[in-house]
Amino acid sequence: MILTTFDCNFKCEYCVENDVKDIRSENMTDDVSKNIIEWVARNIYERHPDDVELVYYGGEPLLNKNPIFSISKELFKISLDKKASFSFGIITNGSVSLSSEEMEELKDYGLKYFQVTLDGPEFIHNLRRPYKSGKGSFSDILTNVKKFVEFVPVFVRVNIDRTNANSIGELLNFLCKEGLSSKIVMDFAPRIKSGLLPHFCDANIMPDKAFSDSLKEVLPIARNLGFSVARRFVEIGPCLLTSESQFVIDPIGDIYKCSGFVGRKEFSVGNVKDEHYSSKFIKFITMDRWEQCLDCPYVPLCGGGCAYESFVTFGDYRKRLCKKALFAGTTMEVLANSLYNLYNKVEIQKV
Repeated sequence: MILTTFDCNFKCEYCVENDVKDIRSENMTDDVSKNIIEWVARNIYERHPDDVELVYYGGEPLLNKNPIFSISKELFKISLDKKASFSFGIITNGSVSLSSEEMEELKDYGLKYFQVTLDGPEFIHNLRRPYKSGKGSFSDILTNVKKFVEFVPVFVRVNIDRTNANSIGELLNFLCKEGLSSKIVMDFAPRIKSGLLPHFCDANIMPDKAFSDSLKEVLPIARNLGFSVARRFVEIGPCLLTSESQFVIDPIGDIYKCSGFVGRKEFSVGNVKDEHYSSKFIKFITMDRWEQCLDCPYVPLCGGGCAYESFVTFGDYRKRLCKKALFAGTTMEVLANSLYNLYNKVEIQKV
């Protein structure tokens, strides 16, 4: 995961970078981009991976898009030379447009998908995710989504809490009328706490059971309108903090093991200019919070919970955060929904 900038043109009420963005505003420079290319290339040469996957985000990554082009272009060539598959996605707020020429170029380098966020119908979304000026962002995002889907798949994420849970059906009906039901994938996610500081909006976070109940109401609506739904709670695993081969790189080249910790220097495990990681790297990848959960059927999906969520909940990322109620209420529902969609696509193809 690569942050091209800490800058953002939105003022989302629940931003997980609230504690960072007021003190960090760096844009990635050409020198840092070159260092990242060299660092990833070194890992490719040493590890011989079958697949190399990047995700660009921020801040708003398209506010500083040059690194996306330069890094992707070079790593595409290097991966091809080493017979590895290369692809990347872009997580964007959806407000920044790209020309058709830029889209084609990114596709040539391995662009696989976009992810954007719509948090409800226009009125509700604009309250939650306005521009810094206070202007609503919904219409701009919709315009760009309609362009993005002409080139690559688009995931539309909805961060669900008490303030928008009852309006998701209205959003789905609107997107269907806009002709997008067969062109986008919906990703329904529970909103997590935005940071250690007391944020008023965090009072709106739903307990896991309440979110699960809400999802059970939303999935049939999405299915009946023809939407595909992301396999969240089905095809996930323990967080990348404990993975040996997943990293997050910020705009100045600092390396982290979790996107939630980006910008907090105390969690950095090194820099792309360094030859070795700090001792924190070993500490993170050998964390075994899941050992307390061996009697739980969801431990392969959960792995003891999200470290960042533990951090903002307890002030300690090492503490186990039980998410059994969440997975018990969502995994089979999402899986059943996915199988329904798959079966119907097969039937349509037969016809």
